[in-house]
Amino acid sequence: MDRLPLPRVPDLVVRELAGELVVYDGARHRAFCLNPTVASVWKSCQSRRSPAEARRRLERELGREIPDDVVWLALDQLQRAGLLDESEVSAPHHPSRRQVLRRMGAAGAALIPVVATLVVPPAVAAASCGCNAKTGTNACNNAHCAVGARCGKTCTKTCQPNGNCG
Repeated sequence: MDRLPLPRVPDLVVRELAGELVVYDGARHRAFCLNPTVASVWKSCQSRRSPAEARRRLERELGREIPDDVVWLALDQLQRAGLLDESEVSAPHHPSRRQVLRRMGAAGAALIPVVATLVVPPAVAAASCGCNAKTGTNACNNAHCAVGARCGKTCTKTCQPNGNCG
């Protein structure tokens, strides 16, 4: 591979927060937290660098020598998260996390690429609805509530498709 694949652009919002890169995928309602190692590779993908250039950039940022496998592991994680343009992804090999750890030693464990995934519900799903046991009211007829929300005086019944509590 001469150049790193491009990041997938549609439906992504990218923000840097507390030293990490957070990528929100609006189409899949998922947020990805990229640690500094993966964030560096992501940025190298944006500027179409070669894998060797990405490794050198990573070494400058982290202040230590990094094996090539770290870049490949980061690319593999970005691909698995669906953050790379699929038409361009073709890593020649996929090192395991264990292989990379062996090459870097115990002191390098903190530098292992990590992409943490969070499922983010759409805003309407986060709306407060359902049962209020103190008053016995429910939100079955609330447009923001889904069928199956708890209702009734003891919050043991569920909202039905017809809008009634049953």
